[in-house]
Amino acid sequence: MEYSIEIAEAIKNILTQDEMNFDFNSAKGMFKFNANISGKITRLSYVIAVRKRDFIVYAMCPVKADSEDSKLMAEMSEFLTRVNYNLINGNFEMSYKNGNIDFKMFHYCGNTIPDDSILKICILISMKAFQKYSKGILGIASGTMTGEQAYDLCKD
Repeated sequence: MEYSIEIAEAIKNILTQDEMNFDFNSAKGMFKFNANISGKITRLSYVIAVRKRDFIVYAMCPVKADSEDSKLMAEMSEFLTRVNYNLINGNFEMSYKNGNIDFKMFHYCGNTIPDDSILKICILISMKAFQKYSKGILGIASGTMTGEQAYDLCKD
């Protein structure tokens, strides 16, 4: 896959400055690392995919929805749809194949190189999203809440 070496270098420098322990796949332009957060979900796995003129930050939750439980999947889907409707930056995604729950941030760079504040904002927004909505994710995953109940619990 073709990607911007300049964008990748900028991201690499930022992660190095912040003393993040990361792996970089130079064949794919892909960074991987973990980050601890406060809240009910305490650790996220990250993938940053660099492309020609942009990058995508994926924050992956260790909690999964049971993909074999269609009622639970429907409740989680309702919850994430309700949450996404009000989000301005980024969105939650759920795989119907395996129940993975991720938060995705996209940043278009064009012909510019992102500065450290851009990448930090993308990572911070995903952390804040999981901190705010983790009670709902866990409530549905445990089978104790509906999508609507989980959303009501998490909204401001």
